[in-house]
Amino acid sequence: MFWLFITGALGASILGVSPKMQSLYQAEVFSCLDGSLDVPATFINDNFCDCTDGSDEPGTSACKNGQFYCAEDGYSPFTIPSSMVGDSICDCCDGSDEEPGKCPHNCKDKKMKSQENLRQKYTEWQQGLVAKLAVIAQASVNLQTKEYEIKKHKELREAGEKQKKAAWTVVKYLNEHQGCSEGSEEKFESIGNTMDEMVVSATNKIKDLEDELTYDVGKEKEFWNLIGLCTDYKEAKYTYTVCFYKDAVQKEGSSQFLIGRWNGFAEDYQKISFTGGDRCYSGPERSLTLTLECGPTVRLYGLEEPERCVYTAKLVVPGACKLDQY
Repeated sequence: MFWLFITGALGASILGVSPKMQSLYQAEVFSCLDGSLDVPATFINDNFCDCTDGSDEPGTSACKNGQFYCAEDGYSPFTIPSSMVGDSICDCCDGSDEEPGKCPHNCKDKKMKSQENLRQKYTEWQQGLVAKLAVIAQASVNLQTKEYEIKKHKELREAGEKQKKAAWTVVKYLNEHQGCSEGSEEKFESIGNTMDEMVVSATNKIKDLEDELTYDVGKEKEFWNLIGLCTDYKEAKYTYTVCFYKDAVQKEGSSQFLIGRWNGFAEDYQKISFTGGDRCYSGPERSLTLTLECGPTVRLYGLEEPERCVYTAKLVVPGACKLDQY
């Protein structure tokens, strides 16, 4: 570990320290960043933890609570726990967290890959915005169509009620006047029954249409396309089916568990939750939270179970695209 020790030499750049913090490590005496202790500069990165905050060992794994700065050759620098230093796993693209020569220097490749991912995300965002506008436009048309259908079914129900009433009035008359032609009563009974069925059908259709109009589909109706839509995600032996505005289930062969029932949007339309699912054995009720991401098509992915019977996943959907996203 000699490569770690020499980085504590006075005046040298200290391994694991960010450029803006280097000046704090250049004096002959180093003051722990939490003010707990003053130690000689030679104690820095000597593989022994002196400071309670681990600040004297940024470049070794001696302190459990220390932080190591990955310079990344100027590409998106970040910090890692210093316990990850010298563990034979290359965390920094410049290899600075491991002995010299142990890790490939792939910052350029990482930057290129990141830029390609960013370009792909940007393209998906553009396509997603177009798809979102199309959903909003279609929602407006569908809304007018459904309102028209409700009106027509109400008219149909009203007409059916009148014809039903007329048919049963005739049946009553025929019952009271037995001299009428044979079969007349049965004919009007059939008409009355048919009108009964028509009225019930129209009433059910009106309820279904009116229920759809009560769904929360976003501030601009940007989630209208989720009404009646189900999407699947397969993970190992399980198939997860999410039906929006209804429920989410987990299937394994012929077995099926309810993960949760639709509980609506949350966090300003950034999440969707399903709650009140089947209870786990000696555990909580199952639940699912979807985090929404921008994209041109509806896609479910990345399902995880961070806690027992508590599921999370990502949902790509046009409605999640924002104008100011990029």
